[in-house]
Amino acid sequence: YAIVERETDELLGNCGLMDIEQVNRTAEVGVFLGEESTRGKGYGAEALRLLCDYSFNVLNLRSLMLRVYDYNERGMASYRKVGFKEIGRRRKAHFYGGAYHDLVFMDLLAEELGPGRAGTGGAAEARPRRRAARLHAAPRWRSNARPRGPGFPILGRGFEATRRGS
Repeated sequence: YAIVERETDELLGNCGLMDIEQVNRTAEVGVFLGEESTRGKGYGAEALRLLCDYSFNVLNLRSLMLRVYDYNERGMASYRKVGFKEIGRRRKAHFYGGAYHDLVFMDLLAEELGPGRAGTGGAAEARPRRRAARLHAAPRWRSNARPRGPGFPILGRGFEATRRGS
């Protein structure tokens, strides 16, 4: 999915699901924000929260995992903000900047998804189930914008993540 600034239509990055296992109801998630200027503004956390909500409430997954290098402290803080917890490390698995770094594994269960900006309860309070259903059945374009191609928009604060490709 592309992460697009709603007001400027600027592409900020992407997020996605990989290695989906329907039997075990698990998947791996990833988020990437391109320009340094887009980082630290909550776009990544919000895109990840929306992707997790979609994964749990529409795809009926129960566990999501991600990998992050230990030098990406802002990324790890963002993942923790959504509700991800560290489950392990592969020590000195990545050579970068003249040193070896740990590969950190984090996961999130459906019942652990933290609340959104509204309310203090769990995922159901912050993101009602009808919103997840609307994501699944959303139109291919916004009413005030040009068609965005195949897929459907996932709306959020100030941006949308739109599925691209066929």
